[in-house]
Amino acid sequence: MSGLDSSPGGISLRQLRAFIYVAEHGSFTGAAAAMNLTQSAVSVLIADLERELGLRLFDRTTRSVKLTEAGQELLLPSRRMMVDLRAAIASSRELASKQRGSVRIAATPLFSSLFLPGVILAFRSRYPDVQIIVRDTAARLVHRMVEDGEVDLAVGTAIAPEPPLTWDVLLMDEVILVCPPAHEIARKKKIAWKDLVGFPYVAVAPESGTREIVDRCLAAAGVTLQPAYEVSSIWTLLGMVSAGLGIGLTTSHARLLAPLYQISVSRIGGRRIDRPIGLMRHQHRSLSPAAAAFRDCIRDWMNQNVAAASGS
Repeated sequence: MSGLDSSPGGISLRQLRAFIYVAEHGSFTGAAAAMNLTQSAVSVLIADLERELGLRLFDRTTRSVKLTEAGQELLLPSRRMMVDLRAAIASSRELASKQRGSVRIAATPLFSSLFLPGVILAFRSRYPDVQIIVRDTAARLVHRMVEDGEVDLAVGTAIAPEPPLTWDVLLMDEVILVCPPAHEIARKKKIAWKDLVGFPYVAVAPESGTREIVDRCLAAAGVTLQPAYEVSSIWTLLGMVSAGLGIGLTTSHARLLAPLYQISVSRIGGRRIDRPIGLMRHQHRSLSPAAAAFRDCIRDWMNQNVAAASGS
């Protein structure tokens, strides 16, 4: 018998279904027709159930089949169990078809604000009843949230996440220069790293993943910049640059915010150091159907919008 036909104590769901049908129809013939079985097959199921329970469930005469006292006590819980089972099966099918369920994803506030709304819009057009829970948090925390099972998926910026995390690269990010449009460095056709020396510099905090890649680029170019200001948020950095307090270095997908802050965005010549941005999950935990569908959706959306996302 299949797993759905098995029940604790050697009693099968098939036997209980036969019991309910005989009780409802008052005959083995009616139960057999309802179950699309022969009358003898139904009789065998009832006999096996009675033998397993050690109780007689029906009083049989040539004219009628009536429940015994034990049968009456068994009928209500049997019906309740069947109703609960049907509800559980229907619920499982809804989950499998993504008619309901939830997806939990962690990402940095910048990625959450720039890209996730488009992904969620595309996903909900196909699966409107799936709940999306976004944890927009610091880059250093997204790895831990996946490891601890707080989220199903996360977007992170590590070069090579270690087990138990696994990831797929969504896009490559590079360092760019942001400055006011009227700034003298914005008028240069080609900008080198050494050209940045001498200008007030707005930097993100040292614990930021963005600061890490910016510092690697500066080190590779042999350039040292002393921050005039250090901030925690990319929005604060862009706001200070917009106000003319200094130039800034950030990563390329922040260029999508440039029109909002009315700032100039430029690539810097010389050696380019890319930072991969990837979609992470726990390699030892199965994704729910909804989470797996969201993973596929974010991959597809990023593939279709990667040019705008990377600034290429």
